[in-house]
Amino acid sequence: MELEPPTEFYEHLGRVVVAGSALEAHTAEAAYFASGAAPGDIGDAWRSAARPTGALGELTRQAARLPEGDLRSELERLHADARALLDRRNKVVHSIIVLDMPDEVGGESVWLHFHPRTGAEEPLPISELRELTTRLNAVSARAVMLSGRAADYWRTRESAR
Repeated sequence: MELEPPTEFYEHLGRVVVAGSALEAHTAEAAYFASGAAPGDIGDAWRSAARPTGALGELTRQAARLPEGDLRSELERLHADARALLDRRNKVVHSIIVLDMPDEVGGESVWLHFHPRTGAEEPLPISELRELTTRLNAVSARAVMLSGRAADYWRTRESAR
């Protein structure tokens, strides 16, 4: 039994942190463009991610301003998917890694982590960190795509006037 996770564990945990931060920034951008703001100081969007309600709260507010339809539905779905992934990221990142448990089935090193806020203990294999990073990156890419769609929506609406 090991007392400290291997370097690979920390590498993957770091990737989860970076991918989660990127998702927060890209979600903030989607909210910014959904607001109808002209391209300009995108830093306003990134700063929203640092506020307590964060980018997800802003995304909810801006999506609600849009008429019913595909864009609004996709932004609402983005919010739900991002929220679930960021909640998981937070739980993983803010847990205490306590014990290496041999995984008899896959031979993979599985670490038990304890989340102080919830009191939950659960296994955390490196494969789960890889999967979480992949999912965070996929939803982040979707947020970037929706930023463009939101900007196009407002451009089209403005040109129709």
